Amino acid sequence: MSKPLRVYTCTPAPFRGDHTFFARDSGLTCRGLQSLGVESRAIALRPAQPDDEPDLLRASMAELESAAWWAGHHLDGVVLYAWGAGRYRKIAQAIRASGAKLYVHMDTGGLISPVVEWRHFLAGLSRAAQGEYGPTVGWCRFVGSTLLAHSVGILWGDLRRVHHLRQADVVGAVSPIARQRLKQYCRIWGGQALENRVQLCPAPVAPYLDYRGELKERQVIAVGRWGPSDAVKRPELLMQTLVFVLAADPQVRAVIIGRDSERLGAQMREWDVGWSERVTLTGVLRNAAVRNYYCQSRVSLCTSRSEAAHIASAEAVCCGCSIVGPRSPFLPSLPYFVSRQSGTLADGETPEAMGRAVLQELALWDAGRRDPVAISRAWCAELHADKVARRILELMGLAPTVA
Repeated sequence: MSKPLRVYTCTPAPFRGDHTFFARDSGLTCRGLQSLGVESRAIALRPAQPDDEPDLLRASMAELESAAWWAGHHLDGVVLYAWGAGRYRKIAQAIRASGAKLYVHMDTGGLISPVVEWRHFLAGLSRAAQGEYGPTVGWCRFVGSTLLAHSVGILWGDLRRVHHLRQADVVGAVSPIARQRLKQYCRIWGGQALENRVQLCPAPVAPYLDYRGELKERQVIAVGRWGPSDAVKRPELLMQTLVFVLAADPQVRAVIIGRDSERLGAQMREWDVGWSERVTLTGVLRNAAVRNYYCQSRVSLCTSRSEAAHIASAEAVCCGCSIVGPRSPFLPSLPYFVSRQSGTLADGETPEAMGRAVLQELALWDAGRRDPVAISRAWCAELHADKVARRILELMGLAPTVA
């Protein structure tokens, strides 16, 4: 009988190793590999924590940078979640030297250097700086980060990142737009050979996130972090968009899930008691509980400023929701998620533009032009963890030995 494949995943960070770790990213990819009969564990940095799952292996940075340590595990392949960062290039080099095949997962939208879509790259720096620090301080930070990106960023950052990527058998991109950008980046710094290693492979979604025929209510769902200092998720834009939608359509309800969602409720109650009564705020929930809200909602709303792979949108389409978010070069996964009769992108990032897109999407549901069964079936076949794991194995040339 043939020996089962041994493919581990690795994230060189001291993340918690509990059930939340295995609900996404490298932990969930590990679970997907296991579901295919592959011998797999997830690796993270020490120290160990009391709630670590048994399938989590802790290691020191010195061990991760040792080819002998990797060789001692007799692995056929490693899926490395290290953002292609130059500071982790020695880990990639050690894995390659151990004889294992290496899949480098790039959790990025692709705007990683001024050599890729220069105007969008600069606009991204500006939005990040001013979104976090305000217009005056943000402008100063933008100027500083621009100068660094065009000097140290290229001479130090890009060259070390490319060394990391050169170790890979496959460089995984999480959306078609990200793949296009990463191919351009790799072509500039590594030529055709490195460019050809860049392949599309989305972030995984847990297999229990699916649609099973539940009644879809006239409901909008938003999942994320909603703290007052979170400039990425933009909770203010979320609230203002929902107020626009709730005022325009008295039958719409909304659900906001995630950290600090209760704070949003207090603010909305100050604006209008009637609207706030149509908004459910749950706080943080386990993924299995979030599924119930996805499955009873029609539209999932993304108000983020930027995301590489918007996991909430991926989970939502698997549960038969359609997606609404802004049309933005900084949200490259959204065109992917709306590409199968599964959403609408707003032509602006104002509450009015976003609200009109939500109302348009709800009208498409009313007209029978959105099918939750078809949406879920199409995206589960591509995004569920076992499907992502199988694609990774195929790209590494390991799939033929999988049962």
